[in-house]
Amino acid sequence: LLQQTWGTIAVVELLLMGSIVALLVLDEPLVGLTPFWLTRPYATGSLVRSKVLLAAVLVVLLPLIADLVTMSLFSAGPGALVKAGATSAFTYTSWMLTLMLLATLTPSLAGFVLAALGVATALSVLRAAFVGFASIWTRPPAYTLPVPRDIVTPVAVMMAMYLCTALA
Repeated sequence: LLQQTWGTIAVVELLLMGSIVALLVLDEPLVGLTPFWLTRPYATGSLVRSKVLLAAVLVVLLPLIADLVTMSLFSAGPGALVKAGATSAFTYTSWMLTLMLLATLTPSLAGFVLAALGVATALSVLRAAFVGFASIWTRPPAYTLPVPRDIVTPVAVMMAMYLCTALA
């Protein structure tokens, strides 16, 4: 039962994360000529920092604590908690920054929802096309090469560059 509801919980969590980030970013937009802070003595840097900090607490820290508590209830060891915590923090942070970037680029909540649906649809179609073309254009290899064990480094560097770019 837990395994079957896990997918539904993940979708609901992503939808809540998207709505929190969208409302946080779009309620007081940092771009354009009509924001409230243009006529008041607010520094844009402090407003950006407060939005990112609030999003980090609500969207990264609280779900991370919930994940770690759930794992400790299932008697996970300290090593597993550290590995899963780092992975979860990285995943939540990348989703948060991606959604903040998308919300910054859209003018309204409706535009954000349409853009998110368009991105999700495009990614699904691209994945299906790649899988379909890969099954047509590739043939099974006559021999197998050993898979290197250190394939994490390029992915980690790519994600670190993506996170830094999204944060900037």
